[in-house]
Amino acid sequence: MIYVKTLTIPMFPIKVNVIITDTIKEAVKKYPHLLENFNEVPIEEYEKSFLAYTVKDSIVKSKSVNYKCVHVLFRPKDEELTVGILAHEAVHTAHSIFEYISYDVQSDNDEIMAYLVGWLTDSFLTIINDSPSDRSL
Repeated sequence: MIYVKTLTIPMFPIKVNVIITDTIKEAVKKYPHLLENFNEVPIEEYEKSFLAYTVKDSIVKSKSVNYKCVHVLFRPKDEELTVGILAHEAVHTAHSIFEYISYDVQSDNDEIMAYLVGWLTDSFLTIINDSPSDRSL
């Protein structure tokens, strides 16, 4: 099973593909360019502990426009997948977005980070709960 929902980030020219999948291999089959992000060890090693994974992509080419994208993979059937893990991946996603737009997070003014992480976590939760998987959080 693979289910993909694309988020358009308000205020930023970046998309986030939220991929609900049983295996990383399913995601790579749909998005072959993701394989280059799993080249440090065999993909089977990543599969052993796969709950969630964030992949910063370069440019995704679509029919009408090219855009920057972050892919976030979740395996929702696993009981170990929690809202805390969604927030964890939201932080990785937010940092990837900020890197794309050349924004340095400020420790004395981190409201933009807090709002974005909250928005992403809520979005991830909604997508997982709306997906055709057997699991909801």
